[in-house]
Formats: sequence, structure tokens, C-alpha cells
Amino acid sequence: MSTILIVDDEKNLRQVLRNALEAEGHAVLQAAAGQEALDRFAEVTCDLVLLDMILPDLNGLQVLRRLKRQAPDVPVVIMTAYSEVRGAVEAMKAQAADYLCKPFDLDEFRVVVQRCLETASLAQDYRRIRELEAGRHHVGQIVGDSKSARQLRQTSPFAGALDPRTRWAIWRRARRGAGSP
Repeated sequence: MSTILIVDDEKNLRQVLRNALEAEGHAVLQAAAGQEALDRFAEVTCDLVLLDMILPDLNGLQVLRRLKRQAPDVPVVIMTAYSEVRGAVEAMKAQAADYLCKPFDLDEFRVVVQRCLETASLAQDYRRIRELEAGRHHVGQIVGDSKSARQLRQTSPFAGALDPRTRWAIWRRARRGAGSP
């Protein structure tokens, strides 16, 4: 389950999007203005932000830039009724994950949300792997004297000799075995 923040001054649209997201199993927060969105974002960890470009108090780009300063890895999808190329380019330069023009199809909306969440999850997994490769988690930190722990400490120096695809496959299989997707 992901937590998604919807930022739009149109109450009816927020409700339609909330219903669609909750039907998919997501937790949904709502904000009708830019500052309200920034306050909610600071209080709760969000996995995705859906952000209208035109808000009563702040410009959507201003909110996007502030959100990205607080949490650069959280994807932000811009939604707007004004489909101008300049606005889309500015949003992408400010690191928006995607851009939806209102009115949009709910199926298209679901695809964009799913893709953004999956991309963010993969990026997070990749960062974890890079941390492991960088030696932030050393084999010496393994506690225990079982046969498995000893074997891991003995064989781990060879793991660095594996190509990245093999390491990735081993890591993914280990996660699945631990009950993760």
C-alpha cells in the first residue's frame, strides 16, 4: 500500500481520484492549496504526489520545487487543464515524474500512478544495492556463529566478482525468500 497526496482545488476531482486510488488499495491524503500540501507532506511520508498546476495560493511549480527540496525521490505528477508545452517543459525541468492534461481518462491515470510508484520502488531498491556495494553494510557486521553465518563470511568476498545482473538476481531471489515481493 502506498500513501498518495492529491493536491487540487477542485473538490470533485479530488474525490474521484481518491475513490479510484482507494479502490486500488492506496492510502490517500488531500490538500486544496499549495501551503496545505506542503504542511501535509511534512507531516506524513508520501510515496507519490498528484499536483495541480493552478492553486489558490501558490503556483504548482513553486510547490513542486519545494517538495523536491524536501524529498527529491518522491515522484510528483503534474495535473493541469492548461496543456501548454511551456508549462510541461518547466515541470519536467523541475523534476516532475509525469504530466497529465485534464480531463484525463481514469485508466490513463491509473497507469501513470502505477508506473511512478514502480519506478520509485526500483530506484529505492537500486540505492540499497549501491549502498551494499559501497561497503556501508560490511560482512563483519553479521552477528552469529552458526554454520550459515560462517559460510556467508567465508564466501562473501567472491560476491564482488559477480557481474551486476547476477548480483541483482541473487538479491531479488533472497528478498522473495524473505517474504518480500
